[in-house]
Amino acid sequence: MFYENNIFILTQSIQRDQRLLNEDVESQIGRIVGRVGPAMLLTSVSESIAFFLGALTPMPAVRLFSLYAAVSVLIDFFLQITIFVTFITLDHKRTIENRIDVFCCLQISRDKTNSQPRCLSLPRVSWFKPKISKKRPSISNNQSPLQTPLGSIKSDETNKNIFRQSSKIEPCEEHLMEMDGFLFSLFKKYYAPFIMNCYVRPTVIFIFFTWLALSIALLPYVKVGLEQNITMAKDSYMIDYFSALKEYFAVGPPVYFVITQGIDYSNINASNMICASAGCSSKSMANQLGIASLRPSETRIAQIGTTWLDDYYDWLRHRGSTPCCRLHETTGDFCSTNAPLNANCHPCTRSTTREALTHYEFTKFLPYFLKDNPNYKCAKGGHAAHGNSVALSDEDKTVETSLIMGYHSLLISSGDFIEAMKQAYILTDTITRTLQTAGYDVKVFPYSIFYVFYEQYLTIWHDVLMNLSISAAAIFVATFILLGFDIMSAFIITLTIAMITCDMIAMMYIWNIEMNAISLVNLVMSVGISLEFCAHICRDFILSAKGSRLKRAEKALAYMGSSVFSGITLTKIGGIVVLGFSHSQLFHIFYFRMFICIVSFGAAHGLIFLPVLLSYIGPSPNHIRKTRIHRSRSMRKSHPLQAMSTEMS
Repeated sequence: MFYENNIFILTQSIQRDQRLLNEDVESQIGRIVGRVGPAMLLTSVSESIAFFLGALTPMPAVRLFSLYAAVSVLIDFFLQITIFVTFITLDHKRTIENRIDVFCCLQISRDKTNSQPRCLSLPRVSWFKPKISKKRPSISNNQSPLQTPLGSIKSDETNKNIFRQSSKIEPCEEHLMEMDGFLFSLFKKYYAPFIMNCYVRPTVIFIFFTWLALSIALLPYVKVGLEQNITMAKDSYMIDYFSALKEYFAVGPPVYFVITQGIDYSNINASNMICASAGCSSKSMANQLGIASLRPSETRIAQIGTTWLDDYYDWLRHRGSTPCCRLHETTGDFCSTNAPLNANCHPCTRSTTREALTHYEFTKFLPYFLKDNPNYKCAKGGHAAHGNSVALSDEDKTVETSLIMGYHSLLISSGDFIEAMKQAYILTDTITRTLQTAGYDVKVFPYSIFYVFYEQYLTIWHDVLMNLSISAAAIFVATFILLGFDIMSAFIITLTIAMITCDMIAMMYIWNIEMNAISLVNLVMSVGISLEFCAHICRDFILSAKGSRLKRAEKALAYMGSSVFSGITLTKIGGIVVLGFSHSQLFHIFYFRMFICIVSFGAAHGLIFLPVLLSYIGPSPNHIRKTRIHRSRSMRKSHPLQAMSTEMS
């Protein structure tokens, strides 16, 4: 839907063109493609390069889309410049021979009399008998030297009038020889003169730059994330589920604070930096997590469970009728509290203090603790609560990594999830610095099940800035090269695209559209689509060889603006409106709303702001084009038709 623009521009150029004397259809199509093709190449190559560079982002969704879009644009351009040109040439011949669209073997008869109006008669079969030749005959009273596909059959007097009018065309006229229509007449007679009015132009500049300033002011307020209920249909039962979560739940998802390898837990000083029981450091990891849970509205930590280290020490020193840690007298194996009463078992350790626990005892009894199921005799068995909290080495059974479990506060919106993840990272960074200051080369990091989905939003603005900057830089370089090293044109096009993009992001805040991978893909796409609205008019302005900036901008707006409006704006809006009736909230918000903004803002900047800006700071006329026009003037007196052909090429 977004890359058929070149087809409409090329088709309208063919419809508005007038065939030259002794020119066959193939030569006419080739001349038109040579005129419109560079603009098609400019937009396609620029968009493709921008998309290829956009694939440098680490975000998988954006990278895959950029690669797919870049290759699609190149394939689309190749098909347009080859197969489509072939088909439209055949269709052009069919039109000239007055054949019916689908049933090309049927031909509508012509009324060649001047006295009676031409009417549509029953088709007669003409089995592909050629009606034109490669070389057109010389001018006679019954044949016009200039024919259009829609006006190739005219009376003798009309043909003479056309020839006389064609010889009066000024050399400075645009290369598009218009076929008068309502939209073109509207642009040329009313719209373009109105926009280029001396009072309207300053107003346009003021309005659009004020719009840009307001958009920049709104950029920091755009929300980040993707609400879960948006991904559901409007009548989905999951909407009620999310509402119930918000109303009845008091705690959020669990969070795990993981300690990497690098600390000896059997050392009393090291364990004091982890545990939370009596004798532990006030700056220990467990104590810092406990303090954070006292401020759940700020830290998003609602509760912290007991650490495995504290429970392990309690399990070792538990006494009473049945100690938690016991060994068989004869075998030395672990003797659980569920063993028979007559079992010959004794406590694992003689001392009940942490300081007296040796490295050998700590390492030997820890696997027993992690496998012991809690019961009414020993509630500190660690299998249920901490069975997966400690990773032991296969060689010496020392602790490699461990974790402390807690719970986030109630999280409902995407902002809640992202803020909880941010606060968890801030908290673990503080704990890591504390442990490293104490001399332990370890790192603490948080993990929760939803982090994998929301991790992207921590760097989303960096990805947005990087992708859009790379795309804009690629378009600047491509337009600078393909427009004949015209730096002013490249700057104007890039500035207009940047303004459209800023206005798009600001509209996301107004329309409550969040910044995420989907909206980033749409923004990258908007850069390529915005080029369509700018490149054709700007190139037409550059190729205008006569007149002031104001006159050249008015001509470019009148001739190419009508094509951009009908071939790009109207066709896109027609395809986007259908998305507005989608039952999916995701399609309605991220595709209908954003796409309608892309097309609307692109049309407003391309058809209003850009021509006015060109009338003020537009580049000078193309020197090659200007030299060709001067040469054609000298040829016109002796060979008027040849001169006209030179001007139109």
